[in-house]
Amino acid sequence: MKIAKYANIYGTVSALRHFKQDFPKLTENTIRPWLAKYRSKLKTTSSEDSECIQISETRGRPLLLPNELDRKLRTFITSTRTAGGTINKHVIYGILMGLIKSDLRSYGRYLDFVISKGWLQSLYQRINFTRRVITTARPAITKAAWLEVNAKFLHDIVSVTIEDEIPDELIINVDQTPSKFVPTQNGVL
Repeated sequence: MKIAKYANIYGTVSALRHFKQDFPKLTENTIRPWLAKYRSKLKTTSSEDSECIQISETRGRPLLLPNELDRKLRTFITSTRTAGGTINKHVIYGILMGLIKSDLRSYGRYLDFVISKGWLQSLYQRINFTRRVITTARPAITKAAWLEVNAKFLHDIVSVTIEDEIPDELIINVDQTPSKFVPTQNGVL
């Protein structure tokens, strides 16, 4: 406010010189939007209220979703993660669609919203999350060891199916088969 008021009286360059010692990273590009906001507020307020003008404009690109919907999404994601849930692109999309469908009157136009990598990265950054890739601590299996285990497994299957007369349609393997309940891409969050 003080900088914008000074810039309004003495100009942007003078304001930059005047406040450069207190704010070394201050630039003209920072002061100009403040000055424009100050002048627009100055037009709508009386001269007595000019000291009360607040310059609180958010910086950067506007969000693709409304602020309220974005806040609800971030809150839901954070609480899900705190409760131990997995957060990834597919889960975020599901949460977002649930929030949109819960209030179609307000958010119905966002039903065809597509999650891009850039938007997802921006969301992660705004809630201070980073992508984590799953790592395993098991040692590498040699090809010879894998072939040996595979041959033993197939031999066991054949011997049991012959001995117990089990039809081929009933042979399935689910013991320790990695199955994902939540679809993931390269990792989880």
